Amino acid sequence: MNPKVLFVDDEKPVLDACRRALRKKLAIDTALGPTEALKQIDDGGDYAVIVSDMRMPEMTGVQLLAEVKQRSPETVRMMLTGNSDQQTAIDAVNEGDIFRFLNKPCPPDKLWSSVEAALEQHRLIIAERDLLENTLQGAIQVLADVLALVNPGAFGRTTRIRTHVAAIASQLGLPDLWRFETMATLSQIGCVTVPDEVLNSVIAGEKLADPDQALFDQHPAVAADLLCRIPRLEEISEAVRHQNVTFADQPDAPVGARILKAVLDFERLEVAGVASSKAFEELRLRTNRYDPEVLTAFEAVLGSEAQREAREIDVNQLVDGMVLAVDVTNGQGALVLCKGQETNGTVRSRLVNFARNGVIEQKVMVWMEAAA
Repeated sequence: MNPKVLFVDDEKPVLDACRRALRKKLAIDTALGPTEALKQIDDGGDYAVIVSDMRMPEMTGVQLLAEVKQRSPETVRMMLTGNSDQQTAIDAVNEGDIFRFLNKPCPPDKLWSSVEAALEQHRLIIAERDLLENTLQGAIQVLADVLALVNPGAFGRTTRIRTHVAAIASQLGLPDLWRFETMATLSQIGCVTVPDEVLNSVIAGEKLADPDQALFDQHPAVAADLLCRIPRLEEISEAVRHQNVTFADQPDAPVGARILKAVLDFERLEVAGVASSKAFEELRLRTNRYDPEVLTAFEAVLGSEAQREAREIDVNQLVDGMVLAVDVTNGQGALVLCKGQETNGTVRSRLVNFARNGVIEQKVMVWMEAAA
């Protein structure tokens, strides 16, 4: 499919001129003002490039392109305006993350070369996204699978915290949610160096002897040293490294580390048998340990989760995306899958096979939307 380009201006003659200037190069869409532009984007206009005027009655071009950045972050944004003052250019770059700033009147050859460069930039953005979604995410999944094989208990912790970390990041309006899901998934990868008996004590909420605690406390650094060697995981590595630091000690720690700190401590309280509402109040009482903005977002996430209820369902009726509400154990009480595990094809097959062979019960508990 050919990439689409959208021109926005409140003057139809200007839009007609742009169409004529580029008619031999590519077909363009036009929008008579910001409201129409946003409607076209919301209606499924997957635009590679948007070129906007600056002075329009409904909102400025800077405001429009800043809104486009939120709604369609992969769209390359450009400004074509007769207003060439320096502050306009600064605002356009800072608020709208503008790729190019062009002045009217713009010669057709310069307009085309700029649009062509923007289309190439969009191609690079899409290529980067594909790399992250395929190559890099594949490598991340391999690491997670290794952790699941070596220590299912540690992997179970990551499945419980990943949902909360991603939800908090979303609540805070942070970009690139995949980064936060990844840092949660890999936050416990350093536990492969921790003896099983020590890790089992941690999972059970038991107090560790000083030597064992010191050993366990090393796992974030072990994980960070491993992850920092992987291209594009440098930021994730730093967040994982600082996952246990308090807000008072390091208020400028990566935001991912601040989220991990709150979620991990919350999870430890829940494992110790503290109810969710009480666990969160305990976090509130621990003055200066957590970023206040993170706690506010966390509270909103927990409020949404309170609308769910645990229901029993046959393993054959599981579908992708369901979340286990209770640990799945075998007849001897040994852990098979941790609560918080999200179901996918592999998980469903494993549960079905275990149930068929009598290793686990035929039904499991999953979170569902509460009945009205």
